Amino acid sequence: MKELLNELEIIVASELHHKTDLEYYQFLQENEHIAAKLLNEINYPQLVGKNNSVINGRAGNSKYGRGAVGDFQQDIQNDQRIGDIDLANSDIKNFLFQFTVPGDGWANSKDRYNVDIKFDKDGTPSLAALNVQVKCNCPFFIYNGPEYQAKTDNYLLGNPNGTATPPDIRDPNRVYYICKHIAAVFALIGTRFRFPASYFKV
Repeated sequence: MKELLNELEIIVASELHHKTDLEYYQFLQENEHIAAKLLNEINYPQLVGKNNSVINGRAGNSKYGRGAVGDFQQDIQNDQRIGDIDLANSDIKNFLFQFTVPGDGWANSKDRYNVDIKFDKDGTPSLAALNVQVKCNCPFFIYNGPEYQAKTDNYLLGNPNGTATPPDIRDPNRVYYICKHIAAVFALIGTRFRFPASYFKV
């Protein structure tokens, strides 16, 4: 928060410093990341839209009906493993949810990964319109760019699991905003999560 306040002071000071609206507009363009962090507004459809389409495709297609293990079922792209997405914990009052999502079925993969998602209530009766924060403990999220991007753009839930350093080798073009596990949960939320309007009251 202190860092954001310092950056806000920079913006305010720059408005006083620049002599013309054009100069100030150019300054804001050059420092767009500051405005984005201060606004802290991104919803889950926007995250999916920004994310690499290949990663989104690996999330699989939503299935309806109850699975063998949990209430929610979805395919994760891997012939070796098709499993359920489980809602492990929820705090409806604060719109905080923890899911467990099947791993990849590879030798070095965990059986399941934790996906944490929090929606910021503002009175808008739609999850798709609310600011969202996310986290996953899979290696792709931590090391391939999404965790760095989430911290940089201020949609990381809590502290990073890794170092959140720039992924200059694994994601030089900065196209990875979320992992396939988060994308799979977002697809599930879009098709299965429905709350009464009263739940959205601040």
